[in-house]
Amino acid sequence: MFLFANWFLVAFAYAASGSPTSSITDESCSSSSREGCSDKTLANHAVQHAEYSVHDGYIPYRNALAEDMMTVEEAKGRCENIAGCIGFMFQGSSSAQVPVKVSFKNSSVLTGHGSGWSTFRRIDMDNNAPRPASLPADLDIPSKEPGVLPGVAPDRLHGLLGLLPDGTPRYKPSKWPEGGLSVEERREAHRGFCFNSRKSDSESLDRKQPEARTQECIRASHSYPTSVPGLQIASICLESQLVLTVVIVFHIEHFAPLMRSVMILVDDASTVDEPRFSQSHWVRLQDELTEYAQHLPKVILVRLKQRRGLMQARMEAIWRATGDAVVFWTAILKRRQPGWSHSLRVYLKILLDYLCPQ
Repeated sequence: MFLFANWFLVAFAYAASGSPTSSITDESCSSSSREGCSDKTLANHAVQHAEYSVHDGYIPYRNALAEDMMTVEEAKGRCENIAGCIGFMFQGSSSAQVPVKVSFKNSSVLTGHGSGWSTFRRIDMDNNAPRPASLPADLDIPSKEPGVLPGVAPDRLHGLLGLLPDGTPRYKPSKWPEGGLSVEERREAHRGFCFNSRKSDSESLDRKQPEARTQECIRASHSYPTSVPGLQIASICLESQLVLTVVIVFHIEHFAPLMRSVMILVDDASTVDEPRFSQSHWVRLQDELTEYAQHLPKVILVRLKQRRGLMQARMEAIWRATGDAVVFWTAILKRRQPGWSHSLRVYLKILLDYLCPQ
């Protein structure tokens, strides 16, 4: 999975890796004949190996940690003695009894089903950040809606959002004063936020953003391909269209910006926090947020009852994400410009082609 932090700072996560402390003891020891092996090395061959899962396919991309002719059993022992080795692969049947050319890898990501390759992955190193058991009070609230609603358009890929059965908006914007806000009202509207929350409340949740791209950017977007298959980075290869999961982690956030996206929402134990925030903001994050989020397609609202902090709360989202890549946003980041996600996919493709040439 790829991770995208705010403002497109990119961190790629993760072909899980480990750091075994042992090393290969006899470089001169032949894996197939065991000629030149010391007694210690021969003893190592006799110990029980770590458990491996067997897969049809190969671990893609870039150089192997090591390559050698050996049997499958010998390869298991060798992998455990190569720093960072998560698995190995070879061309042929997984039940091969004769020596085969084995490539050792530091990734567990598979591709190439039906290609004639076999891959063994260390079960104890398949994931270096396994999801822990949820705390008893944590709550996942999934959407009640289908993935796509009626009214799909180029700028509404999920259809018309936030409507009641009669077609009227669930969210009713507040009226903006004709004469604007007083000094005291503006101060109160900004309390706890770096934007005017009253102005945000007065605007529709489902609205078009004005064009903010430069003409150069607009011209470049016209040349983007309609799909972006075969993305590769290091030990990761995606054979199909990249799917994004969008995440917002919040703690005492304004209601309206949270509802202008389709995503995983992680409430990191929001609490009443006077005088920094008005209690009215916290109240809206309770039943009103739950009700609205359940009627947005693909949204999962995660309620963490114990404060995790930003990074742990983001991991809670990653453990629930189903996309190939995760995009982390802040709630106030404007993101409704048509084509933003496709532009990001194309940017990623260009970047990865540069980093990982064929």
